[in-house]
Amino acid sequence: MFSLQYPNGGFRQFARTDGYYTHITFNDNAMSNIMQLLRALKDDHPVFNGLIDSTLKAKAADAFKRGIDCILATQYVQRGKKTVWCAQHDEKTLLPAKARAYELPSLSGAESVNLVVLLMELPDPDERVKAAVEGAMAWFDANRIKDRRLERYTNAEGQRDARMIQSTEGPDLWGRFCDLETNKDFVCDRDGIVRYDIAEISYERRNGYGWYTSEPERLFPRYERWKKKVYSASENMSPAL
Repeated sequence: MFSLQYPNGGFRQFARTDGYYTHITFNDNAMSNIMQLLRALKDDHPVFNGLIDSTLKAKAADAFKRGIDCILATQYVQRGKKTVWCAQHDEKTLLPAKARAYELPSLSGAESVNLVVLLMELPDPDERVKAAVEGAMAWFDANRIKDRRLERYTNAEGQRDARMIQSTEGPDLWGRFCDLETNKDFVCDRDGIVRYDIAEISYERRNGYGWYTSEPERLFPRYERWKKKVYSASENMSPAL
């Protein structure tokens, strides 16, 4: 695990050194899960039953600190404002990066969720962490999909299928892929072409990938508790979302 970490703190998902495998990988919560393990190691979590020696604890603590630094450094800044993260970031430039043909550089309404959870769980967050959380939560609140819902239905061929419909019923959604400059949600097929309607991509990609999520909604109650905890009565509270 430690061998997969770059000096800048980012983790790649695999030991392979070709193609997109070298990217810092937030996709499928790869790095956030590693960070949870590192925290458990450095804090000698009871699950390890006291088996963690001081050398491993120190190594995990250093890796965890550098990982947090990387998360803060990769948060995408859009016109001077902190937003969220891409599923993959270039290991050298730290910018959003492409992975598979249908996984384009973008802002992720899915992979960013557990990164924010991790930051909110840090004890005594410094100003960098506070700014990162505030920026991400403002982005999530501003980019809710309020008037469309993903519907599962049986198509004319008798197959289980998916489509977006105009509706305000049910939880709000967020795009897993959102344009880096406009924040507009999009989908993509194996041809790598951006499309804005899930009906315009193949049946296989339409139903074989998670394009939309309601996961960010669970951040908002946690965010309210976090604000009360980290901002003292003498400080100006961050603006309510």
